[in-house]
Parts: sequence; C-alpha cells; structure tokens
Amino acid sequence: MSLGDAFVFYPISRIVAKTTEKMYLPCLYEYRDTLLTLYADESNIELVSFDSPYHENEFVKLHNLTRIESPPAYPTMVHIDNPPRYVTSSVNWDRNVYEYFDILYSERYREFVLPKHIPGSKELYQQLTDDSTDYVLWNQQTGHHKTGMGIDLAAFRQASNLPDMKIIEVNIGTTNNMMHYIDLIKNAKEIHCVNTSFFWLVDSVFNLTDARLFYHDRRAGSMAQINSRWNNNRWTQVNYDYKI
Repeated sequence: MSLGDAFVFYPISRIVAKTTEKMYLPCLYEYRDTLLTLYADESNIELVSFDSPYHENEFVKLHNLTRIESPPAYPTMVHIDNPPRYVTSSVNWDRNVYEYFDILYSERYREFVLPKHIPGSKELYQQLTDDSTDYVLWNQQTGHHKTGMGIDLAAFRQASNLPDMKIIEVNIGTTNNMMHYIDLIKNAKEIHCVNTSFFWLVDSVFNLTDARLFYHDRRAGSMAQINSRWNNNRWTQVNYDYKI
C-alpha cells in the first residue's frame, strides 16, 4: 500500500485486529517509521516488511496464518478536459474499501486513534515554526510529482484575501516519519493539500485542528469524495481547469 492507503486502512486494521489474537500487517520499508509510530499502541498488530510476494507467502506458511486479502482495484476511465485525455482513476476508492470489508464509512474517522505519544512531533513543530504561531501548512509534492504541482499558493492566498502568514511547506525529505507533523497540523491556521498521503493524514485527524482546510483538486486521475458528514464537510475545494 502507498502511505495514503495505509492511513485509510488504519481504522480497518484496528477493527479487524479486535477479532484475532495477532495480526501481521505488510508495509513498505520506506513507510515503516511512520507506521510504527501510528500503530505504536496496537499491541496485537505487528508490522512486517517483505522484499517480495514470495517472502510474504513464505511468512504466511511458516506461521500458519489466515490471509485477509485487500480489495481489488476497480479503475475507471475518466475524461479530463484540459489537456483533453482519458486517465485511469479509482472513484471514491476510500469508501469502496470500507464497503468491501462491510464496515461503515463513519468508522474511518471514529476508529482513527492516534498513539498517546508521538516522539519527534514537538521537535519538528519547533524547528519549522521558528516561534511563529500563525502559519500555513502547504503540501503539493506527491510520489509522482517530486517537485510539486506548479501551484503558486502565495498568489492564490492573496487573490482569496487570506491573511498574510508564514507558509511552511511539507516537503519529501524533511522527515521520514509523517507522524512528526501532528503538532504542526494541530496548531496550524490554514492547511492546503493536493491529493497525497499528507491530505489523507490531515483528513483523518480533522477534529484535532481548527485550521481552515483547503483541498486543491489539481491532480489528474484523482476522484475522491472530499467532504462528508463524517468529516463535518471541513474542506474547501479549489478546482483547476488544468490537471497534471
């Protein structure tokens, strides 16, 4: 799973783990630090990194485990107007995952419980805020857009008559543990995201921040239901004619 997938799956893992003595959860090595922190208080869930499906299958055989399969992807061809083309997209994939496991979508938020202690979160807050209490969190990098998505946030904020504040960019490489951003999320005045793992984290903990939340719908092939009654319709959606 990608890291965004992992945030969405976390409540499902907690629910399923209540029905068994021990659950092993596969994770990519690059996300291990983040997920070890996220699952720190889940005593009967163990994260395991695998090099290949072969090693995963051998692990299952060795421990005589029952495998819980992930839901299949149901990609849809979606037409994008600018530039005109068709792209492959999973529409409302997060809701589909909960439906697959016969779990109410409301549990996506109710069961997202942060660990009691998140080492490194306060330190990153102090490092990046530099004693500024009024700041904006901004994330436009994705795994496919390492340099961002070409959005001029300062110009957007000025055109939207938003108050001048320090902008803190959430950049790949600042930390290898995305949970370190929790204190920054909690205390931000505004948070701006494209569709990436950071968005799914912020959405998961929307009730812990009073920040104004902005979702920049710039990414092609990304069709998610951003607002619902379960996140209190917190996101202001910013639409773009040109998507990449």
